Amino acid sequence: MFQTRAAAVRFWSLQPAHRSTFRQSRLGAAAPSGHLWRSTGRSVQHDSVAGLQTRTAPLQVTAAGCGCGSAATSSAAMSDGQQQQQGQQGHELQEQQEQDREMRRNEVALRVASDYMRLSVAASLEQVYGLFAADAAYRSDALGSSWSGLQSIRGMMDGFFTRFPDVRWEVTSLRVVDSSEPRPAAVKVAVEFIRYWTSEAGESVRRTGREWIYVDPETAKILYVHVAPLDP
Repeated sequence: MFQTRAAAVRFWSLQPAHRSTFRQSRLGAAAPSGHLWRSTGRSVQHDSVAGLQTRTAPLQVTAAGCGCGSAATSSAAMSDGQQQQQGQQGHELQEQQEQDREMRRNEVALRVASDYMRLSVAASLEQVYGLFAADAAYRSDALGSSWSGLQSIRGMMDGFFTRFPDVRWEVTSLRVVDSSEPRPAAVKVAVEFIRYWTSEAGESVRRTGREWIYVDPETAKILYVHVAPLDP
């Protein structure tokens, strides 16, 4: 018995690596991971590495979190870009709407001016008078006078067509020009024409001339007419 025990002791003393392995095996199996403080130095070192690996995991999550932050920044940048694009589109839409509005205003003014020139040679001037606003004004440098109000304009036109019953106009140009006084809010239409009539002496006369017709595009009414002197 003593020999056997002594042999055993001698065996284990000669085999330190095996004994360490034996202790590591027994203690390591009994203790949970991360608590091998009674184990050998190698086992503790291994456990420390495991702990480092465990503690490193949150750093990886943090790194992932930084990636999410970068994605959020990119998303915010994309959002700003989309807002700028939408703002640009809104500005372009507003400009287009303004252009469409101006086009409609001009179309109304051109139509009213064209009707005025065409109806001025009709058998009855009632339709011409219907184109004027009640507070319209008329200035004729050719006749050297001005009239204010629809009733005053009617009296002038009735007298003029009585003197020259065969007068007529041939329009050669009709276009919108920049607005100006005395009706800056109106659309101003420039008209160039050739006027034909028989003078009181019985002579046939042909002259070129110009006039400007100011139209309110909202009411489609003439606010002001300015007739320049006829060309010589």
